[in-house]
Amino acid sequence: MNRFLFSVILSTILCSKISATGDSTKILLPHDSVYVIVGEFPEKIIIHTIAKKQTLYSIARHYGLEIEELGFYNPTLAATNFKIGETIKIPIPNQSFRRFKKKKFIRWKYAPVYYKVRPGETMFTIAKMYFDMPVDSLKSRNKYWNNDIAAGMILQVAWLPTAGVPDSLQKMKGHPLWRNSQQAQSLFAANGAARKLIKHAGPSAWPKQIGPTGNESFILHNNAPIGEILAISNPMNNRVVYAKCIGRIPKSYPPDTKSVVSPSVAKLLAIQDERFYSIIKYYK
Repeated sequence: MNRFLFSVILSTILCSKISATGDSTKILLPHDSVYVIVGEFPEKIIIHTIAKKQTLYSIARHYGLEIEELGFYNPTLAATNFKIGETIKIPIPNQSFRRFKKKKFIRWKYAPVYYKVRPGETMFTIAKMYFDMPVDSLKSRNKYWNNDIAAGMILQVAWLPTAGVPDSLQKMKGHPLWRNSQQAQSLFAANGAARKLIKHAGPSAWPKQIGPTGNESFILHNNAPIGEILAISNPMNNRVVYAKCIGRIPKSYPPDTKSVVSPSVAKLLAIQDERFYSIIKYYK
């Protein structure tokens, strides 16, 4: 069969299967086709399509998350006004993927996981860099492609247990951005010895086009000492992020602006608007 035609047929079959993930009684079924994407760190994220009678609570618990943690990857997701058929991103720890069929592998306890090739990717990139498996294993699982892969092709990379992800494995706050905040939190606590805690609340800003800062987390503040760790919280969801003060607020911002945060801090706080209410603490 022509490979292009096979790709079209396979994509059509898979797309028809993912009209919903699971059903009204189960979050994930063995005949579901799960698509996985690789994030920027690179964490693994599956796409779950909400089925009838599924709730955000049931979906979150199935994957070992809290509802609030779903908001980290789905900041526009409405907790009470989502729609059947809406897709949501779910972070999955590497340990939950079954990359190989071992002796006690029972097919009906797993759903197949597929990956859509992006431009410039090779079998080596996908196998070794993303999914930590031998290239030959990926090739043998997808014999119809061999070495000839191109953007848009579909590869099976693993299986996911239909029973769900244990809480013990799911550490969404092990995400690199959260790890940076947790390290800064330790410094914040250490800096509190024999120093005065300053606390204030008010509007902060998040410039969506702040420049090539990558994933660096920082805060601009007019009174905190440069280099000091600040704690900034979003009272709408009680998230707290710790980041270093690296400078002063530019005069182009309104005078009542308490702080300016980098895009990564805004992401951790699940902020959508460029201007938001915040609570800030630091030692002086």
